[in-house]
Amino acid sequence: AKLIREINTEKAFIYIELSGDYFWDISKIRAFKTLLFNHAKCEGISPNYILVGETTVRNKSKDKLENNILKLSTEAMSGMIGGCEGIWIRPFNGDYSDEFSNRISRNIFHLMQEESYIQHVSDTSSGSYFIENYTEMIAQKIYSKLSN
Repeated sequence: AKLIREINTEKAFIYIELSGDYFWDISKIRAFKTLLFNHAKCEGISPNYILVGETTVRNKSKDKLENNILKLSTEAMSGMIGGCEGIWIRPFNGDYSDEFSNRISRNIFHLMQEESYIQHVSDTSSGSYFIENYTEMIAQKIYSKLSN
């Protein structure tokens, strides 16, 4: 995750790259949010950040457009289910000047927002035994690395 504090705002933007591993990304985001919240609580401050999930171009192929669209959709969905406040869907080929790939990214975002209504659910993955345990395991690993 990388932290960027915007000059004209009091909130910090934290960008988490979505790897394409669906359950890993969901649990990673949930673990990170839990640790941030607990840290802020221990310090007696309010958590003042916006978590943004950003898709990656590392796992995209040059010749299979359909696969890239599915990969982008899966990455975006894992970010939303994990609890990101924002999603940055990069063009599948990494070229921001390519109108077609930009349009595909916008369409994926609009489909997520207007077709699934997932942004209206507070904690989509709550109660999933697998995701809860996976999140706990990741949080413990992160915490053990931070406490060393």
